Amino acid sequence: MDAASIVSSFVPPKGAVRLDSAPAGLSKPMSVPSSQNLVGKTAYWQASGSPQDVLAWEKAHLPSRFTWSGGGTSFGTGPAQASETFTLPAVPGVLPTRTLELTAAPDGGHTAIRVDAQVSWLPPKPSSERIPASAHAVALTANLGMDATSKPPAPVTITSAATVNRLASLINGLPPFPSGTMHCGMDTGQSVTLTFTAGKGSAALAVAKVAVGGCLGVYLTVSGKAQPALDGRTGVSQQVLSIAGVHWPALGPAGGTSVPGGGTPKAG
Repeated sequence: MDAASIVSSFVPPKGAVRLDSAPAGLSKPMSVPSSQNLVGKTAYWQASGSPQDVLAWEKAHLPSRFTWSGGGTSFGTGPAQASETFTLPAVPGVLPTRTLELTAAPDGGHTAIRVDAQVSWLPPKPSSERIPASAHAVALTANLGMDATSKPPAPVTITSAATVNRLASLINGLPPFPSGTMHCGMDTGQSVTLTFTAGKGSAALAVAKVAVGGCLGVYLTVSGKAQPALDGRTGVSQQVLSIAGVHWPALGPAGGTSVPGGGTPKAG
């Protein structure tokens, strides 16, 4: 449904005609997001003017909710194709990427236009991937990874019901990590581990390892069973320290700037 709405946002240039099938050379999109969960919708048009002029006109007339994210030209065996890509904001935890790609190529004395809406979606998180309500204490430990010069801070155990609940809610509210390709920041192996228990000294009910760098994944184990990776790219490691009232400067800020669009982080 979102993909159809994005395609309908295309503003046809004056005199443009909608086509029923793909024009020659435009049978495939210029690019496809790397995601296992992708919905696409396509439309074809023919307009007057050069491909560059048509795309420039479209760039100036698309609804303001779209943000231009890049363009390019492809030279193959057929006529050169020009493209422009636009994005909409992600729907957190539901639709991580929402793009509109316009590809234009010469078509006789006109320009053929391919309009592609591509929307990736996240599968629902399993109900089992939650910190149990019986957790009444949480121990925080720091892993400094490749930093051999700093002394790891001492572990901290928290028994305040309000703080434990806030930390559990933070982890429970994280969406699954999106699939596909992602450009991640440097990963030095730093992480914060939260061990939730029924009380101080009790066996672990759930363990959440929050990466501080790299792809910023969160790796949760509940009742000894590893769960699918969660998305911690919203600065979860620093949120954990802030909620816990812990100051561990050796961990630094939540490093690893990343480009949304999928990826499969690996627990270190």
